[in-house]
Amino acid sequence: MKSLLRYFIVPCILGSSSFAVADVPVKAIRFDDIKPVTARFSMNFGGVGLDPQQRVYATLCGTQGDPDCHLVRWNPISGEKEYLGSLGAAAKRDGNLGPNKFWPKKESIVKGHTHVWYLDGKMWVGTMNAHDYRDMSVIRGGHLMAYDLATKVITDHSQWQPQGVFKSRGGYYAIPVYPQKNVIVGIGVPNSTGCELVVYNPRTRETKRVPGVSSSNDNGQLAGRDAAVLPDGRVLYQCGPANTAFGMYNISTGENKATSFHTQYVLTTGVQVTRDGKKAYASDLRNIYEFNLLSGTQKTLTTIDPSGQVRQSSAVALSANEKNLYYVINQSTADGGAWIDDLYEYNIETGTRSKLMNLKPFIGEAKVSGSHSTASNGKIYFAFQSHGNSGILELDASGRTVPVRQAPNSCRGGRGRELTLEAQKNAGPKGPASPTGRLHVWET
Repeated sequence: MKSLLRYFIVPCILGSSSFAVADVPVKAIRFDDIKPVTARFSMNFGGVGLDPQQRVYATLCGTQGDPDCHLVRWNPISGEKEYLGSLGAAAKRDGNLGPNKFWPKKESIVKGHTHVWYLDGKMWVGTMNAHDYRDMSVIRGGHLMAYDLATKVITDHSQWQPQGVFKSRGGYYAIPVYPQKNVIVGIGVPNSTGCELVVYNPRTRETKRVPGVSSSNDNGQLAGRDAAVLPDGRVLYQCGPANTAFGMYNISTGENKATSFHTQYVLTTGVQVTRDGKKAYASDLRNIYEFNLLSGTQKTLTTIDPSGQVRQSSAVALSANEKNLYYVINQSTADGGAWIDDLYEYNIETGTRSKLMNLKPFIGEAKVSGSHSTASNGKIYFAFQSHGNSGILELDASGRTVPVRQAPNSCRGGRGRELTLEAQKNAGPKGPASPTGRLHVWET
């Protein structure tokens, strides 16, 4: 007789990490126990990434008082947590934190608002020195920081730019890398000071600036939060809000043009490209989209929330086998509201959206963000911020092989129909997601 997956939460505390047994095993790794006394780890803005050894990095920031951002690292194998340094201290050490010869006012590193990328033996972070772009008088520009894995030193590579910043009077949400040419491609916003692609080779320090495919009437607050470099060296990026056309820039030829791709609701949260470069999966605050990079066409795969409402949510993360997308609905409205913190899976092959579990037992009421951090063993990493306490979230999606079948007719019908998920004998880790003993799976 088939049985529904049962719900277990077995907390086990190791240091300041939280563990549990569930359909998708979860670990929440916090760093308050190793941070300097003066550092605040209250915020994270999508800053998470992996190095070649698959150690996990996060940029944790404190925006109150004298703002600063800090780089931390966690080794999933050994469990070791490390504080790697302050971005503000690195800029100051390199003589590149205002007031200085380039900027007469006090300057702070308020946000490390990019993914943490690996390139050429270093981990890279792009910055913003204000919370938003509403008061341009306080915005000097975006820095590009690199943590050297060999020397263990953070260096501000912006110090060698003509004005000491890579993006003057702006900042970065996205800095994807292209190892084949050893370049970082920063998407500098806002449009009010000129959206531009900054292509930088850290070995030669050669820097090329390319005007982005522009967006009308945008102050940068809603500019695309992500960009991706395709295997052939083309960059898929977005200068403005969700309904702005994505641009496509070819690193090798210099061709830069608008595409027909766009999202629809508020802002683009993430862009994930398949390894073969044929498709990209993009998300906004309502939908998940599939871009066909060969034909130039797109389609909407599903809504983020079963109700179809706009929600504050994380970017989508692509599984290691490229069959599933994972994301977290954080809050009930686009700009906040009640905390939800539900983890979802979208199966690309079956077109099924599954609510897997609620994450509050692990991270509290928290905002989850970040992407591009799927390890080869199937584990997926996000970052989270929870009422002044930020860290790394690990989801073990490697065992997601359980099949879906339609529930009996007594279940809810129509769009968003509730399905049940039955356990396949000896397949994947046991335990699930719902206190009722049912794992809720939503068919779209």
